[in-house]
Amino acid sequence: MDECELTRRANVGRRRRLLGARLVLVALLVACSGTPDPGPGPVRPERRVVVAVQEPPDEVQTWPWLDSRLPRRVPASISGLTRLADDPPGRATVVYHPAERVPEPVDGWASETLLLHGIDGRWRVLPMDELGLDDAIWPGHDTYGAGSLSPDGRWWAGRSRAGVVLLDLGTGRGEIVGARRWVSEVQWRDDSRSLVVALGDRPRTELLDLSGRRSTLSFRSGEASAADDGRWWSGRATDDGRWESIEWLDGTQVSHGAVELPELRRSQSEQQLVGVEVAGGRGLLTLQRSPYRTLDLVVVGVSTPELLAHLHLNARNRRAFRDGEWLDPETVLLQWGPGLVAWRPLEGTFARVMDVDLPRDGFASLDVATDLAR
Repeated sequence: MDECELTRRANVGRRRRLLGARLVLVALLVACSGTPDPGPGPVRPERRVVVAVQEPPDEVQTWPWLDSRLPRRVPASISGLTRLADDPPGRATVVYHPAERVPEPVDGWASETLLLHGIDGRWRVLPMDELGLDDAIWPGHDTYGAGSLSPDGRWWAGRSRAGVVLLDLGTGRGEIVGARRWVSEVQWRDDSRSLVVALGDRPRTELLDLSGRRSTLSFRSGEASAADDGRWWSGRATDDGRWESIEWLDGTQVSHGAVELPELRRSQSEQQLVGVEVAGGRGLLTLQRSPYRTLDLVVVGVSTPELLAHLHLNARNRRAFRDGEWLDPETVLLQWGPGLVAWRPLEGTFARVMDVDLPRDGFASLDVATDLAR
């Protein structure tokens, strides 16, 4: 064996002994101090998503019409319309309450009139005093509104001082159901078999089904809403101007994280956060600046909060607007401007749905059977 080969083998042996010594040293350190501290991990910058603020085009009459089964206009007058009691529609696509003023010129149920658009394409009129309800349970001099039409269009529900007014559109008969207490709000769930009912002036909420079964929900009215998959969601504004996504699981609030909303940070002192409507994993938030000067609709992810779309509306250039609602996971319906319009948040497009002659000095409202509108 030559001298070079002996030198090479000696060097290899020396490196192996050095490596072995290092491994023994590491083992001793671990034995003495436990698992080594990996130290601080890499700092990940907060993800900030900026989306362009959308505003609807001014020339509403040039917008395309939404492809739907809804009528394109509401009747200008109830004259000549068939009374619902004489010819129940079976199912209705739209319920409309004409302009209300406070105070009303008359008292009792005679002051409330509904127009319903049947699945057969015909409008019918329902003077609510024809339901035989006691005027003592009429909610009083306030805007009554259009009530809530079940998604399948078979039922209508409204408020009273002594329970829910439930109208069967197959028979035209109405009755009082649920707790005999003042009802401040009713809203159908997607199954068309149950209602979320807000009771009292500081409302607690109940779930009421068509069989009459009642169960108390763990949140107050407006705190949470049911998604199209049956999960319950709500949200809250944080001190640093973010919106935190909350899921309600068996009465427990589970946070899914928060997302920064620039409009919320900018004017939190002037705004109130009004509910969240969820469909297809997306939440629709309404940020309303008091007193009704502007309205911002914001679409966010709820399971993984992120800002997806932002729509700004100004009351000064339109006569009326109300909160939006999902028609489907891609489309929001909004009562604004000339009537009912559609907004596709991720596309940034708008369409006309139904023209309504909105009053300048009153309040008109409508509700849609979403299953029949598609």
